[in-house]
Amino acid sequence: LVDFNPPESDGLFNVYIFEHREEYLDYTHHLFPNTGGVFISGRALAAFLEGQGPDQLRRTLQHEAFHQFAYSAIGRNLPVWLNEGLAQVFEEGIYDGHSFRIGQVPPRRVRQLQYDVDHNQIVDFRDLMSMSETEWHKNMADKERGTTQYNQSWAMVQYLIFAEDAPGKPRFRSRLIDMLKLVHAGKNGHDSFVEAFSDNIDGFQQMFINYARQIHSTPAAMYIEHQDILADMMINLKARGKMFKEMANLRHEIERGRYQVDYTLGPLKWTSGSDPSVYFQDLDGREFDNDHLYLQLRNGAPLPDIISRPTEGLQLHTRFTQAGDKIVHEIIVESPG
Repeated sequence: LVDFNPPESDGLFNVYIFEHREEYLDYTHHLFPNTGGVFISGRALAAFLEGQGPDQLRRTLQHEAFHQFAYSAIGRNLPVWLNEGLAQVFEEGIYDGHSFRIGQVPPRRVRQLQYDVDHNQIVDFRDLMSMSETEWHKNMADKERGTTQYNQSWAMVQYLIFAEDAPGKPRFRSRLIDMLKLVHAGKNGHDSFVEAFSDNIDGFQQMFINYARQIHSTPAAMYIEHQDILADMMINLKARGKMFKEMANLRHEIERGRYQVDYTLGPLKWTSGSDPSVYFQDLDGREFDNDHLYLQLRNGAPLPDIISRPTEGLQLHTRFTQAGDKIVHEIIVESPG
């Protein structure tokens, strides 16, 4: 998006991060009750921590900050499916303090997308691509439908940015940039899409379905989920009175008990791997040594931090904090060392 720059006359926007949901609702006059954050055009960006946890709050801020950028730099008539899809691509980005990596495909998104494909819940492209912001927000009253339309928009934009004809040769990316330039010039979303791509929406939908059936999670996103699951296991074990200072002892307990964690998101239910040893290995099945996966005590923390170095240039640091009667965790992506 290097071709797009916010005008200097826009100045800086205010950002408000509230600890409690009620404070956020008061600030937004209860206009966005089913949101974790919002960009209010021309005014500010706001989000809250309570109930979301720090990981989701960070993703929410990255998402809403893209809306701020799009409003100022691309155009105010960006179609809602594209605006939300792009925001989610940046929502899933990984920042390590030096660089920002987009293009991540988290396993949870793959599960949702393939569930929707398998259960014929994909929104018809003509309906989604012509949807107004009013219709979009109305659909959010149905949590299952709202989840599907958000995740589908993410996957459509992920496809347009990262699908390749050959390694290193994006298939649609230049056309997508052309579409954004047309929107920036004042054309509406439909006409911009037709001019940059074509009016063959049905063909676009069929190509996307084929892509959705084959999409795989990216390695960094896989490692983040593995560490999330490991953190959830540590929290569950502490609730049973079991705490560990050494990774070897934790691993022995988890593998001995063949622990699993059940997850639910709307109608989608899944369970962590039946062989928990995968959470102590790289994606090729090689066991992590003590330099690549270990626990680190931290003063005042309810559980030791988890630190892993699953690949060259990637360090994941899980921190636990007490939030009332619950223990929550967040994963910070760091540069090794």
